[in-house]
Amino acid sequence: MKIKSTWRPGRANINMVFTLFFLAFISPQAYSVCGAMFHVPPSISQTGITASVDAKNGSLLSSGHVDFSVKLYGNTRGDDWDLEYNRGDFVLQPYTYLTATNFKYYGMSVYKTPKEGVGIAISINDSGGLNDVNAPKKTPVNYILYTHFKYYLVKIGDITSGVIPEFNAFELNYACLGIGNGKRLGSTPFLSTYISAQGCRLTTPVKYVNLGEINRRAFSGNGSIVGGTPFDITIDCNSNAKVDLEIKGQTVSGNSQVLAINRSDQAAKGVGLLILHNGIPFALGSKINLLDTTLTGQNVIPFLAKFYQTEDQITPGEVNAVAQFTLSYR
Repeated sequence: MKIKSTWRPGRANINMVFTLFFLAFISPQAYSVCGAMFHVPPSISQTGITASVDAKNGSLLSSGHVDFSVKLYGNTRGDDWDLEYNRGDFVLQPYTYLTATNFKYYGMSVYKTPKEGVGIAISINDSGGLNDVNAPKKTPVNYILYTHFKYYLVKIGDITSGVIPEFNAFELNYACLGIGNGKRLGSTPFLSTYISAQGCRLTTPVKYVNLGEINRRAFSGNGSIVGGTPFDITIDCNSNAKVDLEIKGQTVSGNSQVLAINRSDQAAKGVGLLILHNGIPFALGSKINLLDTTLTGQNVIPFLAKFYQTEDQITPGEVNAVAQFTLSYR
């Protein structure tokens, strides 16, 4: 006698496998979504820059302000997009690939740009650096995060005229904190622009002038002028420029044109110094137009130093004085 069995081995196991797979597929975690896109993308369009070649390192060359916005199109964990507890906290996370320098601009890090001598500092939402930008907690979908940043171009070394090539000032990631990890949003391009380095620089920052010796009998009385030691200052200019000069120093009481000598036990008394250009004494502490035009390259500016009697009697001794020459360009 033959008996047919209707039991089919393995069916229950197969059903269980498919059931487990189906449950894993509809798990709420698998539906976690965090998505954002630029609403108004950021971009830096800087007009041409004129920079003084003798500007101090760390000084500002130019600056600007840029507004941009980001739209959140997805922010959920689970299959119910409307439940607030399923939303994350939307945040922008800026960073940069630029190399940091040792310079700071009002506490902000200054980074190298592709142009030698030019750095950039960035402040997002006036925070003083590349800090996170937070939207309201449990950020709703379709929320638009409006924000802005300021950039500062800073002198970090010698500058020559030329193009600042296009580069990415900083990058942006985003996240929906609590439901998703950070994702890349995009870059902030600094479009190429031209920088014109104008002006002149002193070839010798410190100049020593040897006045020599002179007999006090050469003076004829208070206000008399004796001697004359020529000296010059050489400036190296990279373009045509107008040059102004201001000479600062301790003056003799009652006469802004006479440079007082340094006081010491060995110092002479009753005498000061005049500094002349083209035969005209300088008024110390006043800016004058020195040159209406300069040549590209070295420009030699002649001066003359003379003794000036400041009192009725002169006591022999050393005559040493210090004057500060400040050149500015237009």
